[in-house]
Amino acid sequence: MPEPQGTITRLKRPSQPLRNGHSYAHAIVETVREPLLILDSDLRVKLVNRSFYKTFHVSPEETEDRLVYELGDGQWDIPKLREFLEEILPQNSQFQDFEVEHDFPAIGRKTMLLNARRLRQEGTDTELLLLAVEDVTERKQAEEDLGNLTDALERRVAELDTFAYSVSHDLKEPLRAIEAFGRFMLEDYGDRFDEQGREYLQRLAAASVRMQRLIDDLLALSRSSRPSRPGRVEQIFRNLIGNGLKFNESGRPLVRVGFKGEEGRMGVFYVRDNGIGIEPQYHERIFGMFQRLHRREEYDGTGAGLAIVKRVVEYLGGRIWVESEVGAGSTFFVALPLCTKDAAPRMREAA
Repeated sequence: MPEPQGTITRLKRPSQPLRNGHSYAHAIVETVREPLLILDSDLRVKLVNRSFYKTFHVSPEETEDRLVYELGDGQWDIPKLREFLEEILPQNSQFQDFEVEHDFPAIGRKTMLLNARRLRQEGTDTELLLLAVEDVTERKQAEEDLGNLTDALERRVAELDTFAYSVSHDLKEPLRAIEAFGRFMLEDYGDRFDEQGREYLQRLAAASVRMQRLIDDLLALSRSSRPSRPGRVEQIFRNLIGNGLKFNESGRPLVRVGFKGEEGRMGVFYVRDNGIGIEPQYHERIFGMFQRLHRREEYDGTGAGLAIVKRVVEYLGGRIWVESEVGAGSTFFVALPLCTKDAAPRMREAA
């Protein structure tokens, strides 16, 4: 007995909830900014968003209901894509950041990250595959231009290091001679000079020594941000402890080194002294190169020590600051990254 025509019509026509669900899914796919495809279990394209068409210059006629490998007249028949879809993905319900490189006739070479998830359509045994394609070509090129710029910069830095060492050696040689001959003149002919003459020779020798120290400090500063320099962390605390003892008029100089605690991803150390202290308006200035707050006759030095410390701390990804009052000593705080995955290589270099 033939069934009523109305029943046949209802069977052929998709139910309203199914149509609504399809429209809803289509709207979501179109909203996604990165290229996106939905494939069936046979790897045929069921749905594609506008971003895919725009990025890879293919038309709906070249895409819809075709095998993914047939897209764009076979442009997507990529061995790495076959490996991903046929070997890797069947063993995983989802997979992220599978890198594929391919030369497309229309748009050139592209580097893509594939992200996929297998889904089961609700109320059926049908399995769908959601495939997102992230175009990272420009990012990869930028990274490559940068891993090249860094190499060139490191070569230039090495050349400058060699040049600086050579120049410093050439500069210090005559200074050593001036200092040495001035000393010889005082030792051998000092009795032939009056008091003022001997003072001039002493000043000449002292100036030569001071200039040599300035050259050494300039070299130390230039190298403070270079990789593979041993003893960096020790250099930070050696300089701070040395300053705490030098700028100290206490009858019993005292320097304490300790760990304050963790702040975020930083470990904060401190070096506290009972020295002469620093006026608040100079708390930033003291970290500048060759910044001195006292006359050379009062406290010896070039004024480069704290600048070098600051450079080393910043190279390690940390920061340094001081809390101090005149006559009440100083406390220098050094915040260094905890030994995370990113910080570990630099900390190992500095240890």
